[in-house]
Amino acid sequence: MKRITAIISLLLVIVMTACCFASCAEKVNPADTKPAEQTKAQETKAPETKPAETQTEAPTEAPTEAVTEAPTEAVTGAAVSGTTLEVVNDTITINTREQLFEFARLANEKVYVPYEDGEEGPFDFEGMTIKLGADIDLSPELDGGKHWNPICGDFIADITFDGDGHVINGMYIEDADLDEPDGYGYMINGSGPIHGYGFFGAIKNDITIQNVTFNNCRIEPTNKHAGCVIGTIDVPAYVTMKNVTVNNFYLNGGVGQEDNTEGICFRAGGIVGAAIFGGTVEMDHCTVSNSTIIGFHNIGGLIGCAMYDTDELTNCRVENTELHFSASYSKNENYKRPEVSRYFADIFHEENDLWGYYHTDEDLANGNTYENVRAYDIRNDIWYDGEEGKTQSYIDRFGEVYPIGNGSVRQPR
Repeated sequence: MKRITAIISLLLVIVMTACCFASCAEKVNPADTKPAEQTKAQETKAPETKPAETQTEAPTEAPTEAVTEAPTEAVTGAAVSGTTLEVVNDTITINTREQLFEFARLANEKVYVPYEDGEEGPFDFEGMTIKLGADIDLSPELDGGKHWNPICGDFIADITFDGDGHVINGMYIEDADLDEPDGYGYMINGSGPIHGYGFFGAIKNDITIQNVTFNNCRIEPTNKHAGCVIGTIDVPAYVTMKNVTVNNFYLNGGVGQEDNTEGICFRAGGIVGAAIFGGTVEMDHCTVSNSTIIGFHNIGGLIGCAMYDTDELTNCRVENTELHFSASYSKNENYKRPEVSRYFADIFHEENDLWGYYHTDEDLANGNTYENVRAYDIRNDIWYDGEEGKTQSYIDRFGEVYPIGNGSVRQPR
């Protein structure tokens, strides 16, 4: 009996131990007990690991907003301190005469303005476009009016002055009213001082001037050089002019008297006074009309004087214009001879280092035209129509090198 009881007790222990192992097995292996929940968790995390969608959307939107908006906010509405001028995308639009005077003042003077980093320095127009947004009247008779002081500053390198089809009217430059030392674009170079009377006085940096008309302007210079748009172009400047018109311009550089030409302007032109010492000018579709230019010598409808091969004139026109020269008043006896002094006035341009060379035929071949242009020798009281009196170079006419200057002439054709 005791043996049977022991066997039953042993069987009960074995059964209970087996049940205990089964229970532990259920708790140790959750993967077998919750497959549905684990699958659901994997499905929930899957959308967060879609790199293709996340990376496609982010670069598409972010760079677009950064490139489009940031530069605009940085440049739009950048006011020039102390003025009414505003820089928008490297362009300053001028709508009033007051703003044009402000531009000239900043270009001529070291006007210090605050920089973005808090420091101060001169305002620099380099690389900018100065555009007219309206016709501008500079007549000194207007309220607050004053005479124009030529723009000759060092801070206008590589600018484009774009009239955008507008007119500058009534500019008046009188020597007595000019500020010093910027009075007539005072500059120092190896040859001494150079002067320039014009909307721009003396230019020594590359600039472009286009799409602008100058009406009813007057200059009364007493020194070299003068032109309605630019007085002097100096080396190394390269000036480009397109669609520039000068109408009803009066340049009174004085007439002098016998053996006395003191206070007389020489090298004067309808658009440019002189492109000298290597300064270069290119003109295309520029016009001078209904104008009178008076000076000592080197008087030209477009350019008073240029060095050989420093000017390129195409499709320009001079009409209804008079060129008065007083070179015969010089103490130089050769200048007194009408056949010599005649070469000091030219329909389109004078050539300084090749004085006496007839080049109008070349100018006409480049599409330039003229109508009703007259030259007047003041001392000898002789009028010439067109190129009358100089239809050949001096050496062609007289068979000798002209008796003036250094003898630098082209050979007869």
